[in-house]
Amino acid sequence: LASTEELNRVGDALARGEVEPKWWWNGEYDRDRAEESNDRGAAAFKAKRYGDAFDSFTDAIQLWPSRFVYHANRASAALKLGRYEVCASDCEEALAIQPTNLKVLIRCATALQALGRPAEASKYWRRVLAEDAGNAKGEAGLRRCCEEEATQEAKKEAEAAKSQEGSRTELPRTGVSDDWNDRLYACREMTKYEQSLSADLSVIEALIMCRRYPDALTSLRGMPESTETLYLTAEAKWRSGDVSAALAILSGMADGGCGQVRKCAELQRYLEGIHALAEEGRAAAAEEVHALVVESCESIEKLIEPKACSGLYASVLKAKAGALMSRGGRGEAALAALDAGLEWEPEHEGLLSARARVKQQMGNYHGALSDLSLLQALNPATPGLFRRMQNLACAILETKDPSCRAASVKRRVGFDPFAVLEVPADADDLAIRRSYRRLAGQWHPDKWAQKTEEQQEAASVRFKEIKSAYECLTAPQD
Repeated sequence: LASTEELNRVGDALARGEVEPKWWWNGEYDRDRAEESNDRGAAAFKAKRYGDAFDSFTDAIQLWPSRFVYHANRASAALKLGRYEVCASDCEEALAIQPTNLKVLIRCATALQALGRPAEASKYWRRVLAEDAGNAKGEAGLRRCCEEEATQEAKKEAEAAKSQEGSRTELPRTGVSDDWNDRLYACREMTKYEQSLSADLSVIEALIMCRRYPDALTSLRGMPESTETLYLTAEAKWRSGDVSAALAILSGMADGGCGQVRKCAELQRYLEGIHALAEEGRAAAAEEVHALVVESCESIEKLIEPKACSGLYASVLKAKAGALMSRGGRGEAALAALDAGLEWEPEHEGLLSARARVKQQMGNYHGALSDLSLLQALNPATPGLFRRMQNLACAILETKDPSCRAASVKRRVGFDPFAVLEVPADADDLAIRRSYRRLAGQWHPDKWAQKTEEQQEAASVRFKEIKSAYECLTAPQD
């Protein structure tokens, strides 16, 4: 019963995600075979075939995981093979069963020390000495750990001072090489064996150049503030598209006495030029001078390389596409801009949403729905997404059945705009526009200025109905 209750507790904890599943939990649980595997492992270990011994002890653990000696034996083989992480993990499992076993405590301390983790290793050496005061290995190991901790602390202080100087090489903005993914892998492998600020900064630099800006910013948030971390935060911000935030960081650094760092000052000057163009574009957009918005975006495009700052590139192309659509009749150009941005940022939610809107306005309802489906997979909580997908589904039905289109539009706006414009429900955009121009010219209030007041009022009402009907049939339905 106790075993059943324990299994139930473990199962519940797994379901809640409170514990990680052990690698041996899918074993067959056969004690006799486990003993045979352990005997083979012991023989192989004695013959110095440590790889074979490790495999046999692994089989033994899978067949009988609660046996202390199997974990202890595999830890010994792992130590001989230089697999220190595995050795430390196996020692932890063995010590959970027999917490005071001297040999396992020594193995665990030795493995952790080999991994360059003297602070953790010293805890186990102290446990060795607690069980066997005066143990020679324990005293020597603890002494080495104290020396290594002092060396590491001095190294940390030196690295922190160097990080404050900002002397690392600046990140490239042009001519970005293709080997940054390889560098990222190498840097991450290095951090497994070298716990240092320099190694961590190298990983973050590689993340930025691999265009993994959110990951870089997440890593930076957990680090002590210095010239290097502030510089890299600014780099990740502007390359992801937030130039204003990057400039705020760099300006703060200059006010705080970091202005003499050459790479920070140069980056600030570079971003100020981009920011000025972006502000010109925003001002033009507010005044609805869309040609100037496009011009500003294209000027920024000339200053940046998408390979170096895909997030900013995507934001610029999104603004450009919006301006092109606002100018009218430039759907293909807007679509080309959005496609170019999505080549570099295929999961950019803003670009997907904008491309869906452009495709919808161009009558490509299936394409628009496909983009919104991608957006839904990325962020199901996108505001208004479900309504937009519903509208597109209705639009697809309307293209197949004109009567469905008429009923849908009438239900949405509360009147029949097709009847008002005197066109059939299957009329295309050209027919709707022609009819609107004809009727608007016929009922424009200026043409009824010489008529009676009652006739003028009727013409005004009729003109408003025509205008409203046209807007209902031509405005995009988000």
